Amino acid sequence: MFRGMIAISLCLLLLGGCENRLQPTKRVVSEDSATGEFTDIPGHGGAPHGMAPGTPGREQAVAAEGPDVVDGTMHLTAPEGWIRKRPRSGMTLAEFSLPHAEQDTTDGRVTVTPIGGTEQMLIDYWRNQFQGNPEPDSVKKLVTAGGQVTEVRFSGTFSGARASATDPARSDYQMVGAIFTFADQQYTVKCYGPQKTMAKHEDGVQSFLQSLKTFRPESIKPKSKEPDETEPDAAEPDAAEPDETEPDETEPEATEPEATEPDETEPDETKRVVSEDSATDVVHGAMHLTAPEGWIRKQPRSGMTLAEFSLPHAKQDTTDGRVTVTSIGGTEQMLIDYWRNQFQGNPEPDSVKKLATAGGQVTEVRFSGTFSGARASATDPAPSDYRMVGAIFTLGGQQYTVKCYGPEKTMAKHEDGIQSFLQSLKTFRPESIKPKSPEPEATEPEATEPQPGESE
Repeated sequence: MFRGMIAISLCLLLLGGCENRLQPTKRVVSEDSATGEFTDIPGHGGAPHGMAPGTPGREQAVAAEGPDVVDGTMHLTAPEGWIRKRPRSGMTLAEFSLPHAEQDTTDGRVTVTPIGGTEQMLIDYWRNQFQGNPEPDSVKKLVTAGGQVTEVRFSGTFSGARASATDPARSDYQMVGAIFTFADQQYTVKCYGPQKTMAKHEDGVQSFLQSLKTFRPESIKPKSKEPDETEPDAAEPDAAEPDETEPDETEPEATEPEATEPDETEPDETKRVVSEDSATDVVHGAMHLTAPEGWIRKQPRSGMTLAEFSLPHAKQDTTDGRVTVTSIGGTEQMLIDYWRNQFQGNPEPDSVKKLATAGGQVTEVRFSGTFSGARASATDPAPSDYRMVGAIFTLGGQQYTVKCYGPEKTMAKHEDGIQSFLQSLKTFRPESIKPKSPEPEATEPEATEPQPGESE
C-alpha cells in the first residue's frame, strides 16, 4: 500500500496550540476500492504522517486500487480507462496513468496530493515547470458537489518531472492543475502529458474534478458476494463454473505484495513526535533537530509544516526572519527550482554545498535578492534585500527541508544559529530531550503560635 502526503510547498510541522496539530494521524487504506473495506495500517496511533499529507487529528483513508481516491472525508473517482499506478513520491495520495493517443508515445500522468502553500505559490510552481515561465492559458473556478475548485491550464515545453535535469524537456505538453480545500486540507490534482493525449482525456479530467464529494463508505460499491462454500447448490453447477471463480480466489494473493511493499508503507510508519516540554526540539519519526536559544516557536501557518520559528529581527530591520521544517517529496532539483522561483528574476543560487552532520549529509542552498514568496497577498510588494538559506536532507527514509529566510541583516544576525540548527540533525533518542524539572509543590505555610508581644 502506498502512502498518502503532500508538496510543495511540499508541504510539515508544535507547542501550545501546535501540539494538537502534531499528534500522529491514522491512515486507513483499502486494499481494493471495490470492497469498501478499510483496515488500519499497523503502527499508527491516530493522526497524519510526516509528509504531511492530510490534516492532523483526523482519520485518513486511501483506496490503494481501483478508481476511488479517499483521504479523510475527501473523495474523488477516476473515470474508466485510467490506470492506477504506484505513486513515485511519498507525498502523493494517488497516481494514475492516462493511456496515450495514437499519435503520441508517452502516457499522461495524474497525481493527487495534499499540500500547503498559497494558491498563487502553487500556480507559480507549475509555471516554473514550463520553459519561459509562461502565464497560465486559463484560470477558472469550477463548482462541484464537494465545493469550489480552481482549475489552471498551462501549455508549452515541459521541463518538470524528468528523471534527471539533463533529460530533454518535452515540447507540446499540456497541464491541467486543480487546487481545492476540503475539510480544512488543501489538495492539488495535476494532470499533464502530450497535447493530443491530454485532448483525448479532456472529458475524463473534467469528470474526475467534478467527482469531488464528501466520502460515504456506502458510495464505494462492494464486489458481488461469493457463494458460500457450504451451500449445497454451490457444489452442483457444471465444471465450468468453478473456473469462473478462480480468478477471484487468487486476487488477494495478487494484492499481497503491495500490502507489504516497504517503500510504500515506510513513510506511513513514521509517526510525528514532538516534545510537549521543549520549545526547541523538532522530532519527526527518526529525525531530530534542536533550535538554538533565542528562536521563538510559532504555530505553523501551513498544515504541511512540522515546525516553525521566528527569528527576532536585527535593529536595522522591522521584520522578523522565519524558519520552517517540512517533510516533503520531490527531487532536490525541483525544490531548489521552487525556491529560485520565489526570488524575482529566478536567480541562480548564491551557493550550493554539502554539510556533514551527525544525522547525515545536508544540501545547503542560498539565495538573495527581492523575495516574492510567502506574502499575505500576491498584490503585496515584494521585499528587497532578502536572503534565504534552504537545506534538504533525508533521514529515516523521509525527505525534509529547512527553509530560513528574512531581511539580510536579520539573517546575518542569526547565521550562527542557522548553522547550529542544521548541525544539530541527528537520529532521535527519547532520552535526548530533557524533561522539565518538576514544579515544587505549593504547600501551606505552617501555622505558628504568635510570640508574646507580636500582633496577630
